[in-house]
Amino acid sequence: MRIFLLSCAAAFFWASCQTGTVETLSASGDVPKLYLLKCAKCHELYDPKKYDDADWGMWMNKMRKKSRLKPEQFEAIQNYTAELRSREISPIQSAPAK
Repeated sequence: MRIFLLSCAAAFFWASCQTGTVETLSASGDVPKLYLLKCAKCHELYDPKKYDDADWGMWMNKMRKKSRLKPEQFEAIQNYTAELRSREISPIQSAPAK
């Protein structure tokens, strides 16, 4: 869990150093960055796999309002977290040690 949180913090730092604004991030490939910028701005990133569908949906709708996501941004993040929920890996995975 510690590695996961450190990876998230490092990714958030990296994303915050990139050019562009949240408004220009699109669903075309910037969704992980959008997820970091909009969700980790106010709280730690929670592992979506640890929630059942109903709970995750409830929290996504609550956070949608608080984060003022545009409809297309919300849909992109919702699809991204749904994909994360079905995977066996964490949202931010560090490169394997050599």
